[in-house]
Amino acid sequence: MLELNRGPIHLSYEPSSGSTNLCLSIASVVLSSNNKVILLTKELPDGMQSSQILGDLTKNQIERLIILAFDEQLLEKSRAISGIISRLNAEDLLIISDWCPSSGRAPANDILALKEILNLNLENKILFTSAAYEDASGKNQGWIARGGDSFNNLSRTVLMTRHPLKGNYRIIEDEKIEYLMKISKNGFFPAS
Repeated sequence: MLELNRGPIHLSYEPSSGSTNLCLSIASVVLSSNNKVILLTKELPDGMQSSQILGDLTKNQIERLIILAFDEQLLEKSRAISGIISRLNAEDLLIISDWCPSSGRAPANDILALKEILNLNLENKILFTSAAYEDASGKNQGWIARGGDSFNNLSRTVLMTRHPLKGNYRIIEDEKIEYLMKISKNGFFPAS
């Protein structure tokens, strides 16, 4: 799905393209290897969607998942659990879903929170997501990641968009290489 062993990833996604579904799919893979996942999120994922994607995991694997809602206080929440985050090992995963609002500029405190987390955990697997926005200047640059260049030296940006012709397919662009993924009620899967 996403190559997590090459450092932190900023997943910038086209709105309504299924980023929560992708995060849960990635979490399922990590948990199925008996590793831990911490999911920080503005909104808790839908219970039905979560159970469909995580339903094949054992009780012991599910117990390795921590989900915390941070509402609008990412900086405070991340500092409060920094001790837990610092104990993640190299195979565990930290997901920060929708680290900033999906409209307007990314707040300075949210950018600061992400930079603090990344600076302390660059060896860990970290995936943070935000809704991309379209270029309003008329220069037709396509989708743009929130936070601008704030994370260029700390992570790589991966873009997820809907396929223009196939409704249940997504295109993931990672360093100019495109991957086609199929989305279903059971999560994301590489398209064959």
